Amino acid sequence: MKSIISSLCIFSIISFICMNNPREINPFKCDKLPKGCKLQETYSDWKVYYIETFVCDTLNKSFDVGNHTLTNCKKNQTSYTQIYFKLSTPEILDTSFQINNIHRFLHELNEIYYNDFFSEIKLKNLKGFDLDSDYSISLRNFSDNFEHIFNLFYSNFDFYYRNKRIDSCQQYLASNITRPRSLFQTTPRTISMEVRLTKSNFKRPVCPLFFQNTSIKQITIKYLTNTFYKTNVLKFSQFSNDVNMSFDSNIMMLWVTEMEKVRIDSTFLEKHVFRNLVRAHLSGEIIRFLLNFHNIQ
Repeated sequence: MKSIISSLCIFSIISFICMNNPREINPFKCDKLPKGCKLQETYSDWKVYYIETFVCDTLNKSFDVGNHTLTNCKKNQTSYTQIYFKLSTPEILDTSFQINNIHRFLHELNEIYYNDFFSEIKLKNLKGFDLDSDYSISLRNFSDNFEHIFNLFYSNFDFYYRNKRIDSCQQYLASNITRPRSLFQTTPRTISMEVRLTKSNFKRPVCPLFFQNTSIKQITIKYLTNTFYKTNVLKFSQFSNDVNMSFDSNIMMLWVTEMEKVRIDSTFLEKHVFRNLVRAHLSGEIIRFLLNFHNIQ
């Protein structure tokens, strides 16, 4: 592992410069929004309108990307558009989530008014991740420096196959899954991707095999605790060295903040999952550091 613990504070990736006198474009007539989606407006401290969010109650939404939508589904040209899947009931992130359609909608809608460089999708109340979703973000229309951000809130860090939760590497291997195909295998190395996990639920150890062929620029985790009252810590299980499969995980950066009495060892920074880690930032109350980074291959 080529890891370096950095004490540098992470700065916000996203910044917006808003006009003091935002100019209205067309009257808002976004009548082709999927059922169950609505517009939510966000204002800055100076009452400047700068973010437009389409909030949806389920995952199975498809957005129209015709000329009518692209010219009428924005109230102000200085605003940035994002989509927030605020699920009314927990759902597994599976093929019902039309990732290419959503990214195309956001990319084309924002590109009209900016030279946009990222696309952000927020998700709340996920039940877990399907291991056979076969997501693939199309390279078409995206520049090399374009970044895909998935911002997850209050979601379970569990993995499923055919609606059955997979709790161990033994279960995974017994399912005869050729290769994992979840959100974490969405992008090839030519596309930048960041996954942010805020107050996620880590209820059980995660099999490292779920992260085969992963290519992610950065994983950010906010809030981990290991106290007498509550335990919520990311841990990876072990798998047999006899498993005959290549392990190609390419996670470049790991940022973890708001840790409370967390033990840092090989079950946390698993050597296969983080084999290509080049930078890590860990902040909070770490009770014991049991890892020699230079000794991990």
